[in-house]
Amino acid sequence: MIQNSVTTAPESDSIAALYARWRQTRAGTMDDFYRFMTTPTAEREFFLESCKVEISTADRTVTAIYKAAEDVQT
Repeated sequence: MIQNSVTTAPESDSIAALYARWRQTRAGTMDDFYRFMTTPTAEREFFLESCKVEISTADRTVTAIYKAAEDVQT
């Protein structure tokens, strides 16, 4: 049976900046980071809460786009 589901991986337009932020407190490769970001865990939620988020809307879709705090332009 096919089910509609929300994508589990958060969206970002600055993966390199998020990876650099993640590496400040963790050891791992970019593959480790992708695994971390695509696996829903409490640790991932804690990491995302420390990031900035921009909300994007298009038609009926609302998307949260995560950015490293130092990557956000003011």
